Amino acid sequence: MLRIRTETTLDITVLHCAGRIVIGEETVSLRDAIASLATSRIIILDLAEVHRIDAAGLGALLAARQWTLARTKSLKLMNVTRDVERLLRLTHLYTVFEICSVGEMLELVYFLGSAPASLPLTYQWASLG
Repeated sequence: MLRIRTETTLDITVLHCAGRIVIGEETVSLRDAIASLATSRIIILDLAEVHRIDAAGLGALLAARQWTLARTKSLKLMNVTRDVERLLRLTHLYTVFEICSVGEMLELVYFLGSAPASLPLTYQWASLG
């Protein structure tokens, strides 16, 4: 079972995921949760409490990435556990996803809160470094 708690600040939505991202209802739940975020520019999947991902779960993550790219949004993975990181590296998907730390997310929230809304997302993100 996958439980998803949503937290939104400014244009950033964090989906705190707990459980499994596997074939079946779990991947549908994740897809529906992401599709409901039409107004968020940045979507962060907090995977700290995800203990299992299968091939369908990886497919759901890739579909989420494609959905966000098609809508000029950004998808980031946060709190990637050792097992999930190992799976992403084994499947050569680790470099496909943007992985962020909690500190990087907090910097982003701070920066977006202080930046003019008219700045494009790519400029705002690039200005952090």
